Amino acid sequence: MDRFKANIKKNDISTFLSVIITGLIAHGYIFTHNIILHDNTYNFYLGATYPFGRWMIEVVTRITNLINGQYVHFSTPLYLGVLSLIYIAVAAVIIERLFDVKSPLFGVLIGAMMVSFPMVTSLMGFMFMSAINMFGMLLSIIGSAIIIKYRKWYAYIGGVIILACGAGIYQAYICTFICMFLIYFFFEVYKCQEENFLKWFFIRVLYYGGACIAALVSYLAIMKFFLWHYHTELSDYQGMSSAASTTISQYIDRIIKAYTEFFTPVKDTTRNMYQGGNYGLYRITILIVIFLGCFVIGKTFKKKEFKKAVCLLLLFLIIPLGVNFIYVMCDVNVHSVMMYAEVFFFIFAMLLMDTIRSDDEIGGKCQSILYGFLAFVILSMVILNCRFSNTAYLRGEYIQNAGIEYFNRMVTRIESVDGYDPNLFVAFVGDPVPDQNLFAYPEFGSYINVYPFSLPTVIYNYNWHTFMKATVGYNPPTVDLDYLKDSSAVDSMPCYPSDGSVRIIEDVVVVKFQ
Repeated sequence: MDRFKANIKKNDISTFLSVIITGLIAHGYIFTHNIILHDNTYNFYLGATYPFGRWMIEVVTRITNLINGQYVHFSTPLYLGVLSLIYIAVAAVIIERLFDVKSPLFGVLIGAMMVSFPMVTSLMGFMFMSAINMFGMLLSIIGSAIIIKYRKWYAYIGGVIILACGAGIYQAYICTFICMFLIYFFFEVYKCQEENFLKWFFIRVLYYGGACIAALVSYLAIMKFFLWHYHTELSDYQGMSSAASTTISQYIDRIIKAYTEFFTPVKDTTRNMYQGGNYGLYRITILIVIFLGCFVIGKTFKKKEFKKAVCLLLLFLIIPLGVNFIYVMCDVNVHSVMMYAEVFFFIFAMLLMDTIRSDDEIGGKCQSILYGFLAFVILSMVILNCRFSNTAYLRGEYIQNAGIEYFNRMVTRIESVDGYDPNLFVAFVGDPVPDQNLFAYPEFGSYINVYPFSLPTVIYNYNWHTFMKATVGYNPPTVDLDYLKDSSAVDSMPCYPSDGSVRIIEDVVVVKFQ
């Protein structure tokens, strides 16, 4: 408690600066480049709100609009990017203090891993919502820290409300506070000296479990209020509206998937946070954590504290489920922006090593070797994460340029058709399909697979009309194919970009994609 309340210490400063410096190395590229892909194409808002269950974004939107004096949000990379780094830095310092990290190096690495994790890279591709999203993560950290450290009823209620607000920004941060509670509880159990251990243990289970349930209930209640107030319903996005109908067997399947993805993350998916060389380093980290966990639990058994050892083992086995709890929450298209809780596995690894070092239970040389090896593995992952981020942003810029040129050529074809007049309506039939002549660097294909840095997020995407307007400046009056009295002539047209795929039919410019 004293450590948590203390004034700013050297470790706090080094942890904070680690996030800022590493963040600039990892993400400075996109802070100075306006890369607009996927949802970020139309970026004059903070993000989807109450129809997507993210009611807190509506609250923040109204507050910021009131402060700004205008009802519009701008995707300003440098401003929002640095603000995101500050939120992550504050969260890292809270974690470093909450767990009383003794090693300055681990304090630095916790911050560096939190800011360089590939989920943050993915989030920066959706720059318009980067700061608000990281603010949601910070609320989850603050709320859980309050509940953990301040054992007062009013602090408990306040912490629960803050947790609900974090989930109200992005539901994936439910996994964040679950991880916070699980990891802190593990070390609480390890250090517990209560005579009636089981009674103490179950009271703690009710305390932390109750906080999770109360936060979820509060989140759902406020979401229901917003839906009622605005006379709308929950969107079907990611299966949100049907979550209540999920069966027990389906939840069991999801739990199995969570463990499977923890030990063997499926490659070539956007949810895989360990691409390139980091896949092997991640597997090494798992082995280190298993060794450290076995040491801690074995030490407890050796002291004949069998009840404590069993509880430690149980929590140790649940932590992988906690970091991958998103698979339990959502079984529809789990992707990179949802995966931040996985960073807590590496935090747990460093906290385990830090605890063992402070207890001085392993011989000096062996302890130093293991400590140095874990630090080397985490540092290597941070460096590779930074390289990954910069490569992803480079690919994003190439993709954006390719998209601009694609639509430039298409507009040129439209305006070159015989009889073209700028006052004519344009009918786009279908959506753009892959162009075999569109160049994509093959070197990126085997290395970068994270939203939104891929061609489908520009050309073959629901938002391609907006991308075309924003980058090429072409915004013609459009109509549906139903506008034509006789659309049979369209059936004989080839698909774009073949000759004849752009024609004027009944004074309408028809561009046939599909």
